[in-house]
Amino acid sequence: MGLALQKKVEIRESRLHTILTYNGDSKGLDKASRENKLKIGRFKFSQCGNCQEGCAFMQVYSVHDAAVVSHSPIGCYANVSERFLGMANVATLRGKDSFSHHSLCTNIQESDTIYGGANKLRHAVEEAYRRYNPKVIYITTSCASGIVGDDVQAVAEEMTDELGIPVFAVECEGFKSRIWSTGFDAAFNGILQTAVKPPKKKQPDLVNIFNFSGVDSFTPLLKTIGLRPNYLVETRSVDEISQMAEAACTATICETLATFVGDRLEKLYGVPQVIAPAPYGIQ
Repeated sequence: MGLALQKKVEIRESRLHTILTYNGDSKGLDKASRENKLKIGRFKFSQCGNCQEGCAFMQVYSVHDAAVVSHSPIGCYANVSERFLGMANVATLRGKDSFSHHSLCTNIQESDTIYGGANKLRHAVEEAYRRYNPKVIYITTSCASGIVGDDVQAVAEEMTDELGIPVFAVECEGFKSRIWSTGFDAAFNGILQTAVKPPKKKQPDLVNIFNFSGVDSFTPLLKTIGLRPNYLVETRSVDEISQMAEAACTATICETLATFVGDRLEKLYGVPQVIAPAPYGIQ
């Protein structure tokens, strides 16, 4: 529908004119927001925010029958490895099959920053395929792999041909954007290109629900009006995710999480977004 998928996504500063800090009055904020002229204020550095890689990793890692290779130093991987136990708990809460560990780290060392880590990355992808027999493999990048300049896209394309399953480079180096949630966009771009299929038929009672961890509170809620949730993406299989384009509409519980994928589903496959404020407050 006039929109082509691309290997890389725009950072949120460019795509949405997103800012993390603002210095000024509310009138100026409203005016600049309407005119897409918002700029990050004088605070240009923060060491207390989240990381693009962590946001991207937590989404692609949560796909039930995928595997993830983190092309990073072990310290970056240690930061995201806390998701392992969390996904097992989410699976239990939502009545799903057990969720097991399915990721590896290339453990970039000093020597790799000099000689490159592409060969180590190829070996890690082969090992992930051997261990987990996944339907898709996602490679998440890091500041280190970006600084070294490894051609992760080329490795992903090469391994796709060799293994016969999609291998996709989710490029989410932390220094690319000050907006850590750009990592969500990078992850969903990879999911759209590897797991989502054009609709064979529309399912008028199916609603895409994008949310983080937690119990499935949407099945009983939507059931009262004759609808079913396609709860995305944590603990869902590739086959379940592939139905995104067949849904009647898309809703995201957190505006930070899935506006990118909601926009793409609407423009590519005609799945409308439900754009409404979160149902908080007395009214």
